[in-house]
Amino acid sequence: MIPFDRLAAALGLAALWLMPLPAAAQSGATALITDLTGTSEPAIEPFSEVPAGTTLKLAANGKIAFLFYDTCETVTIAGGTISFGDVSFEVTGGKVLEKTPSPCPRKVTLRADGTIAGVMLRSSAAARSNLKLSTQPALVLAGKAGGTFGTLQITKANAVVYEAKLHGPQFSWPKDVPALIEGQPYQLVLLPKAAGGRSMYLDFTAADPHASGVPPLTLIRVE
Repeated sequence: MIPFDRLAAALGLAALWLMPLPAAAQSGATALITDLTGTSEPAIEPFSEVPAGTTLKLAANGKIAFLFYDTCETVTIAGGTISFGDVSFEVTGGKVLEKTPSPCPRKVTLRADGTIAGVMLRSSAAARSNLKLSTQPALVLAGKAGGTFGTLQITKANAVVYEAKLHGPQFSWPKDVPALIEGQPYQLVLLPKAAGGRSMYLDFTAADPHASGVPPLTLIRVE
């Protein structure tokens, strides 16, 4: 089980902004699993997205928490079966323990050719100026290639200023590490777990995590 307070800490930070559509509108996903106690059928992991049309059956002692995109609520449910639709969900045989308003994330799709939402990142200064990452980033890596990365780096002028091993799809900036410098250009580098795997790069400008228009959490969907 991944403690919910890890996601709560992430939601207190700001992350990427490129004026994308809401997460559900971009990918067909309707929710983000934030915590799971016990098992589900089919099996699902914390920080996984749930496509519309999915039905999850929890074990008798199971409990799940998810961020529902359409209502921007974190929902906690004990037991039963949950059927996810585009704009609603239905619980059968279980109990809704809590619904809490939560900031909704944005989703950015990172394609294999180095484009994001159709905009070339590494070749356009204008594109980079539109891409903002918090000075204390909070990210979730999703998509079919999201689990292929083992190391995250932040670089500036080709020098590594921060590096961390990834132990799952979620990353939050450590509290004991100095924040990035607001207004400065950086690059996010995702390095593969396996030799010969694909690395991905995102140029960005560090932004005030409390600035208007900067969502508290960004899902990077890697194709």
